[in-house]
Amino acid sequence: MIDEFSLPSLNEPRKYVSRRGKVFDDSDSDGEADPNNPRFLDTGVIKYRDTQGKVYRIQPNPRFIRYKNYFTNLMKQICVVTPHPIISLIISNDSTLAVTVQRVDDTLSKITMYSLEDYETCFEEEIKGDYIKVKRVE
Repeated sequence: MIDEFSLPSLNEPRKYVSRRGKVFDDSDSDGEADPNNPRFLDTGVIKYRDTQGKVYRIQPNPRFIRYKNYFTNLMKQICVVTPHPIISLIISNDSTLAVTVQRVDDTLSKITMYSLEDYETCFEEEIKGDYIKVKRVE
């Protein structure tokens, strides 16, 4: 058994656990980022906080304010939970498939292909060995 205070044994395979299963809920925003909220005002300002708590504000270039509608909703983003951590990922030229290398443990890696239209698994191949290292798929 490996805990935070012991060193891993070379003979004992390590298990990797994906952290993507945790869902973060933004319950403290009070609808500030909702365009249907009457208090919502899209100024284009990007505001973020670093690890020390210092707040940074990035002001947009005023020349591009009237073109902001052209630059919104350009990407579709969805969280797909995978059973193992992703080591590498490529997207096909026609943007319909994503090929991933997932690390199960030191002796097993999986190459999995997902459809980007319905997010289902299209192909899966396991690579086994004494100690393997799969980094990239081309």
